[in-house]
Amino acid sequence: MHHRVDDRRTSVSENNPNPTLLSRLRRGDADALREVYERYADDVYRIALRLTGSSADAYDVTHDVFLGLPEAMQRYDPDRPFGPWLRGVAVRTAQMRLRSERRRREVALPNVVGMAVRSRQEAVVDRLTLEKALDELSPDLRSVVVLRELEGLSYQEIADLLGITKSAAAVRLHRARRRLRDILRGNR
Repeated sequence: MHHRVDDRRTSVSENNPNPTLLSRLRRGDADALREVYERYADDVYRIALRLTGSSADAYDVTHDVFLGLPEAMQRYDPDRPFGPWLRGVAVRTAQMRLRSERRRREVALPNVVGMAVRSRQEAVVDRLTLEKALDELSPDLRSVVVLRELEGLSYQEIADLLGITKSAAAVRLHRARRRLRDILRGNR
């Protein structure tokens, strides 16, 4: 499986599959699962990679999401958009993996562009420092940072994905930023 990771928000949040396809998927139809996989696997992998920081873990999360999708579809509300719901399944699956294995890995950060003022070496050191700081955050705090800063989601979208209130999402992000500042200043 080849996955392309870029920095754009992609089709997970766009265009619902047709209701017939979703109905077939809910019944466990293998062809429907293949169609949904072909359409959304790269997006699920990208989210998982950013949350787990490991391509192997991201691959496993993607596999787990699609393996369990027919069963998860029993909880899907067809009146809601499919893409954001699937994104939430991917986020929760990645969080469960992080919690169950108690591993903290590096988050795949987007390439830093426009760093002409500073040398490339300084940019690499800064990126590695930030990745290590993100690695020290709890999965809950790390998730909100990834979803807000890397995925570009609104507080409401984060809240919906994580099953928390909008204000709780804002509080978590504030705590995560404060914790990152402390880590980066050496106040562990």
